[in-house]
Amino acid sequence: MSREGRYPSCCGHALCLTSFFTRISVSIRQKLSSFKRDFKAIYNMTPASWIREKRLEKAKEMLEATQLPVSEICYSLGFENISHFSRIFKEYHGQAPTVFRH
Repeated sequence: MSREGRYPSCCGHALCLTSFFTRISVSIRQKLSSFKRDFKAIYNMTPASWIREKRLEKAKEMLEATQLPVSEICYSLGFENISHFSRIFKEYHGQAPTVFRH
């Protein structure tokens, strides 16, 4: 089965995140810009940064708890580029995913 068949094609894209945040803001009857401003005031980071951190924390957990290949972890969390995933994982956790696991 191809990667495209297993994982949502838009996860992680700015367009997909904007759509997601738009749906949230509409459901709470707030403008998207107001939602993002309020979110940043509460969490001291943008909604997209918050989601990225949560995905990187989940990647760390998966590396510790499973033997899944790094590429499978990367794609299952919505990252579409392994080199980008590895770079931001290293920036966030201090080690590349392959080094972190060993």
